[in-house]
Amino acid sequence: MNHKADSNHHARRGQPAPKRQPVPAQEVWAHNLEEEMCNLRDAAETYQHVAIEVLVPKIVASPTGPFGDYIDHNYQTMKCNVDLNRALQISLTLSDAKGNRPKGVSTWRFNFDFNPNKDFFVQETLDQVCDLNKHHSQGIGGNQFGELMMGSGLVLSEDIKWIAHTGDAGMSEPSKPRTATFSPESQSPERRFNGIYSYGYMLQVLTSQEMPENIEGFREVMDLFFPCRCDLAEHMAQLPVLGTTDPTDPLKRPLFCSAHHCLDGFFRLPEAVRRTAFDRVEKREEVQPQAQGNSSRRRPNRRRHRGDREETNGTNGVHPNNGMSNGASINGYVKPGGLQ
Repeated sequence: MNHKADSNHHARRGQPAPKRQPVPAQEVWAHNLEEEMCNLRDAAETYQHVAIEVLVPKIVASPTGPFGDYIDHNYQTMKCNVDLNRALQISLTLSDAKGNRPKGVSTWRFNFDFNPNKDFFVQETLDQVCDLNKHHSQGIGGNQFGELMMGSGLVLSEDIKWIAHTGDAGMSEPSKPRTATFSPESQSPERRFNGIYSYGYMLQVLTSQEMPENIEGFREVMDLFFPCRCDLAEHMAQLPVLGTTDPTDPLKRPLFCSAHHCLDGFFRLPEAVRRTAFDRVEKREEVQPQAQGNSSRRRPNRRRHRGDREETNGTNGVHPNNGMSNGASINGYVKPGGLQ
């Protein structure tokens, strides 16, 4: 496959970025998985900026708590849904450091096995975007995808730069804040924290394990598998268009839920911002005088997160954790075959 760059993509600084003609994604099913994974691996040797997009069956369960704070509640919501379900599609869009994409195919859409007799889903929603019967008969097995991805060089590597609208800092806020206007904060959890859910489902197929018990463990696993990543939610003030509805999306999700638009948005950021967007917070703070000595030093491989808990006694209005284990309640979504 010819992966020559499309040199017309990257707009000159100070000029509006040209509109990119949409290029159909390469659909990947079980029958062409190995071939397309080879093509993806070859492309990633040159095009090392990767935006991730995951189509999930919406929120199918809610944790019952109690919770210590909103971070715990938002994480446990993601955990119980990822543990109960599986992704329908994982899409990866590639570019090089200048925003040029591979000529021809730049997005690979992996379609996974999804059994409507066993898995939770929302009939009226998924009917708009996928063929459940085809996913059941021709979908990719998660274990096979995970094995091939582990050997692809895209994960466990500092060279690959992952891009998503994660919303990590917003994890400390209510999952459904009251707002009268359309905004990233008004979206449902799987949209508002789109990148966190995307990485969660990706980790599910990479590790074949349940999510870690708490967000600290989740972040450590993230730092292992995706050590170099950018959260576009931190730059939404410069990219307000990403918070608007995607007119081409049957589900009417925001543009930041699309890997294609996230990658375009990243390269609309000023060069100085892009240069440090993947730095760990410790590196960004090295320019400040070390007035506090070694008191703030952390393990070298531990990324500091803007949403990390502060050592306070407050609970942000959420019931405090009394040592009880969290559970989950099903939200009435369709599961024709019953729990298996």
